[in-house]
Amino acid sequence: MPRRLRFARFALAPAAALCAAAAGLALPGTARGQPAEFGCPRYVDVAPIADVNAPAGWSAASRLTRRWLRGAEVFEGDPAANRPLRGRLVDQSRGTTEWTITPGAETPTLVCLYQGTDVTLTRPIPYGVRRCATAFARPDPFGRRTDEDNPSGRTLLVVCR
Repeated sequence: MPRRLRFARFALAPAAALCAAAAGLALPGTARGQPAEFGCPRYVDVAPIADVNAPAGWSAASRLTRRWLRGAEVFEGDPAANRPLRGRLVDQSRGTTEWTITPGAETPTLVCLYQGTDVTLTRPIPYGVRRCATAFARPDPFGRRTDEDNPSGRTLLVVCR
C-alpha cells in the first residue's frame, strides 16, 4: 500500500500538467528551480511508406496512421550504446513502472515506444529530473471520448519530473 500512495502522489499532477506532459510540452519549473515536467506524446502519426519498389504500372501510396504509446525506456546516455536503466514495476495491473534518475557522467535519455511501428521518439532528460513513471490514464467517469482517444480504451502516460 505505501508504494501505491507514493506513486499516486507522483501521478496525480494537475490535469493541465498531465495533458501538457502527454503532449510532450514542457511546463515551466516551479519557483524552487525544479526542472520542467515532460513526458512522451500519447501518439504519433506515421506514414509507413519508404522506398517501395512498385511493379511496373503501379504506384505506391500510404495513409497516415495513428500509433499509440505502448511503453518507454530510460537509457544512460545515448540509447545506441544500449545501457538501459532498470525500471521498477510498481503495479502490473495499472502498467506502473518507475525509473529513479541519479546524477551521473552521462545525460539519461527517455525513449518512447509506439504500438505497431519501430518508430521511437527520444529526448534527453533535463538535469534535475529525478523520476520517470508510466501508468495507464483513468477513463473519463462519464464515458466521454474525443478523437484522440485510444481505440483500445487504455491510454498510457509517461511523465518525468
